Amino acid sequence: MASHPTMRPRPARCRDARAIAAGLLAALAVAACGRLEIPPQATYAPDQGYRFENVAKPGPQDRLFVALVFSGGGTRAAAWSYGVLDALRGAALPDGRRLLDEVDLISSVSGGGFTSAYYGLFGDRLFTDFRSRFLEVDIQAMLFWRALLPGNWFRLPTADFSRSDLVAEYYHDHLFEQCTFADLVQAQRRPYLIFNATDMSLGAQFEFTQDQFDLIGSDLGPLPVAWAVAASSAFPVLLSPLTLDRHPPAAGFIEPRWVELALGDMQNNPERYRRAVQVRSYLADNQRRYLHLLDGGLSDNLGVRGMWQRVMSSDKIIGFGHEKRFRGLDLMRRLQVAADEPGHIDRLVVIIANAKPGLDFSVDRSARVPGLLPVIGTVTSAPLATVTEDSVAMVRRDVAQLAASEQLLKQRDRSRYYVIEANFDLVPEPDGGACKRVATNFNLPTRDIDLLIRSAHTALANDSEYRRLAKDLGIGAAGP
Repeated sequence: MASHPTMRPRPARCRDARAIAAGLLAALAVAACGRLEIPPQATYAPDQGYRFENVAKPGPQDRLFVALVFSGGGTRAAAWSYGVLDALRGAALPDGRRLLDEVDLISSVSGGGFTSAYYGLFGDRLFTDFRSRFLEVDIQAMLFWRALLPGNWFRLPTADFSRSDLVAEYYHDHLFEQCTFADLVQAQRRPYLIFNATDMSLGAQFEFTQDQFDLIGSDLGPLPVAWAVAASSAFPVLLSPLTLDRHPPAAGFIEPRWVELALGDMQNNPERYRRAVQVRSYLADNQRRYLHLLDGGLSDNLGVRGMWQRVMSSDKIIGFGHEKRFRGLDLMRRLQVAADEPGHIDRLVVIIANAKPGLDFSVDRSARVPGLLPVIGTVTSAPLATVTEDSVAMVRRDVAQLAASEQLLKQRDRSRYYVIEANFDLVPEPDGGACKRVATNFNLPTRDIDLLIRSAHTALANDSEYRRLAKDLGIGAAGP
């Protein structure tokens, strides 16, 4: 990884400014969108850039594929996903490696993206300083004081700078040490990170991957990782959208062949048709000169749908002439090839760190008409809860079908697919109920952070699929 400048001193924590910070964010709600000026691609280069196969090449013993999914939910989600990673760090395989070392991919949304980015960039440093640099920092108050700096008085009202840019700048300088996606490629190590935002016009997931950026003719490499995390957590009203330029496709890029076929087959495969419409909207010469990105939780608060579609589908977001080439995320093909063939995967493990809170009936205690903030919270969170449950059900259904088909063909005597979900329901009382009551914000007391990390260990251990995986792999406790 490229060298990075020395970290600047962090401002003092200001937990007593939480209410003021929230008021400031609301007052700035009319500020213009921030715009990210990303250079266009000169030539389409499918073998370069931040793609799964360019992060690290699998070795001959790389038979276990582990994908993690980190949900949104502010610092609550960041602490919960931290706890899951910490539990995997303590899970030892018979060869002495940790289960954490086997993680190939992390798909994250909003709050979960902070943990994902920090681990992807700095590895086990996550367990030494992430708490002090993020989890235990009052981010809300920090941003409040940054907004009051005289230099920002003139930038915030302009059309090319917004409060989301202010947020991204803080993450860039004080948390992610000015790292870019080019640094992730240069590091040559897994896990591969997928940060999920929401395309405001499509209402669909937008991934910060080079495959996605090929569609808008841009090079992802120079983009700071902090901006991807900020876009993924740009919750409406409180934070403004981040805006990207859409360039024409680079020379050599041709629309994937499956897109035209899918557009003519809406009735038989509506999901594939919808994805084709999204791809065509980026490639067609139309009015989409800019893209506006919001919190990834608005389209999928788990970030599992896009990742799972890439696992299950043979449709690739790559240009003509490369669809037949073996790609790193062609997991279905890698699961189906013979055990002695290169790239074979013997087991597929999906671990979902779901920090969804419990139901909130507080407005039902009064006959008064709910105010604006509770209404906004309901219209954004209630549909997300349904989508989240449907996403998990979709993955479980597909895995059950895969396992059943293999057993029917007598290829396997038991399933080699594991869908593990660490959620608050797997934590016994009183800790389970306490986890569900933790607020969705970026300012949590230390006791809540400790609770979430401790409970994530418990939830993972109580999941029946995790216990099956531990038995099948011979997992024990890792040493100190």
